[in-house]
Amino acid sequence: MTRKTGLRSVLVGMIGTLLVAMPVSAGPATDQEKDDEPVGWPLKKPLPEKPPTPDPNLPDSGEVTSKAIEDWAAERGGQRPRAPEIAPLDRFTPEIKPLRIEYEPGEYALSTDSAKELAKLAIRLRGTDDQIEIVAHSGDAQLSTHEAVKLSFKRAMLIRTFLLDEGVMPEQIHLQAQAQPDDGGPTDRVDVRPPVR
Repeated sequence: MTRKTGLRSVLVGMIGTLLVAMPVSAGPATDQEKDDEPVGWPLKKPLPEKPPTPDPNLPDSGEVTSKAIEDWAAERGGQRPRAPEIAPLDRFTPEIKPLRIEYEPGEYALSTDSAKELAKLAIRLRGTDDQIEIVAHSGDAQLSTHEAVKLSFKRAMLIRTFLLDEGVMPEQIHLQAQAQPDDGGPTDRVDVRPPVR
């Protein structure tokens, strides 16, 4: 081996050693490598949670128990936290207006106007404990007292049936069938009104 050949071999060996020692840079990430990365990478540090703002109207306690409320009330002179007052339902419920239905002698069928008024009354009574009484009269001079009461009963029962079909409960309705009224009013009529106390 000549001296020139020996130097060439040494240079080739040094270059090879340097190439092996140099880090190999990776190329762009493949689709598979991207899929393996966590979502939102690089991960961000979570922000510290903001402590809840205490309610000044409640006891300062981690757990609101009856004892915590009592202690809290004692510190304030025995005044307990109060829930907002709710107005009673009857404040918003209109009064039951008396309804009078008049008939021709011997008749007991309901007119269209009477049915409309009874339907409004049924809406007012549905879902409540309010009660009404149906007081029917018949003063036809051609009828005996028994026949007059029987006709009054037909009129009252027809009104009761109408109200039941409109959703009024049976226990809300009371019936009275009478003959000639003694108040000087129309003789053939039915009065639907709140019970007389």
